[in-house]
Amino acid sequence: LNETRMYSHAFATLFLAEIYGMTRRSDLRARLQQAVDLTVKSQNKQGSWRYRPNAPDSDMSICVCQIMALRAARNIGLQVPRTTIDRAYEYIRASAYKSGRRKGAFRYQIDQPLTRASFALTSAGLASLFHAGFYNDPMVRPGISWLKRSLTAVGREESYRSYFYWYGHYYAAQVMFIADDMEKGLWDYYWRIITGELLRTQRGDGSWMNRPGPGEAFGTAVACIILQVPYQYLPIFQK
Repeated sequence: LNETRMYSHAFATLFLAEIYGMTRRSDLRARLQQAVDLTVKSQNKQGSWRYRPNAPDSDMSICVCQIMALRAARNIGLQVPRTTIDRAYEYIRASAYKSGRRKGAFRYQIDQPLTRASFALTSAGLASLFHAGFYNDPMVRPGISWLKRSLTAVGREESYRSYFYWYGHYYAAQVMFIADDMEKGLWDYYWRIITGELLRTQRGDGSWMNRPGPGEAFGTAVACIILQVPYQYLPIFQK
């Protein structure tokens, strides 16, 4: 559990922000602001976050969920310092490959030059840019091109039952939906691919598998989130 605390904190903060945004329950606002304040205070010198508060190193998979939670809180009027977002933006930019065969992809950690880049991490990097408010960053178009090239391979490289498959498409769905405004037809292209895969791999009891990973509850939850994106039921997915 010690190695998942900031993941759990980010998703709990996002959950509270979505509930507060839809209900305006007075008992949630103070708790939500406390959660936001903890995220802000936990940002490290690199401008990002790791598994535990104030860890000296960072990674993209933690960064994106903190940024998403902060965006959800800011959308409903809570205080999020601009300096926190600007510092995170510099980290996100530093995580991108800006030249070579990996141009457009995002790496796992900035202090490890040879660290992996993947469909999931690139989806996370682009989602971070969008939720931080940088829709026209120079890395957006190369990143989307990299994702499009990877889409046909991701099913082979990352099993439908893998955690990386689910978290990759959780962020890819957001990216493709938002980016359709700048590249018409992008969402339809992605939607045909992902719905085909999800409908084909859904099990008889309505669930989706997730091994290795947190389990079928996670796979099923993420699949349902992806499938509801175009309906914009949740505030964070609304354009």
